[in-house]
Amino acid sequence: MKSALSAVYCNEAAKVGARKKYTVFVILGALLSIGGILPVIFLNRVAGVMIINFDAYYMWVLPMFAEVVLPLLIFMAATDLFAAEAHDGVIRASLTRPVDRIALFTGKLAAVMTYAAVYLGCIFLTGLIVSFIMTGPDALWPILAGLGSYLLTLVPLAVLACFAALVAQTSKSGTLVMLLCLLIYLAAKVVTIFIPVTTELLFTSFLGWHKLWIGAAPSAGKLLNVTLTVLGYGALFFTAGSMIFTRKDY
Repeated sequence: MKSALSAVYCNEAAKVGARKKYTVFVILGALLSIGGILPVIFLNRVAGVMIINFDAYYMWVLPMFAEVVLPLLIFMAATDLFAAEAHDGVIRASLTRPVDRIALFTGKLAAVMTYAAVYLGCIFLTGLIVSFIMTGPDALWPILAGLGSYLLTLVPLAVLACFAALVAQTSKSGTLVMLLCLLIYLAAKVVTIFIPVTTELLFTSFLGWHKLWIGAAPSAGKLLNVTLTVLGYGALFFTAGSMIFTRKDY
């Protein structure tokens, strides 16, 4: 089972890596991260004070990528590996191999998350380089907190990937799956704005949960509650998605 899962993962990760658009997105993300220094300089000069610290610039760009850019890329990757392959009939070839469907489902999810991790890693390195250029060695002192924040962000992104994989089981139309993912994600974001009490209930609200761990940490009870909620959503989406996938007729 372990070797089969490893083989599936390598195959699915290779599929993502072979698509040039995902490489282009990483490059564009790095350029966007570098370009983001311009509004930071503008804001600081207009205000006449240091609104945003350059020594932790990579922390300033994290919310934008974690809550806007990466969700789109995760939805896209999940759509390509599930719905698009089902539509093109490619997934049938994968199912003829001596591997469990649950291993295939898990391997595809792992491939999506590997891309997300690589993307985040590139953004972190780019932001760190910008910080170092702007402030020198002072940019290195908060590096462990910054790295920890990026690693923690992978957890809610994994939940989002499980959600996208679940939605991808509803249709063989990649366009429809992508649209559903975006609509549900945006709707959840809007709900938290108009009904603040839902902030701690909806899974889309936890993409910035690294703030609970880095800095002024809340009580242990609240931290445990949020952690269990995040993991609960992940388990729910993964279980539901894998159950549909294992029973689906391709």
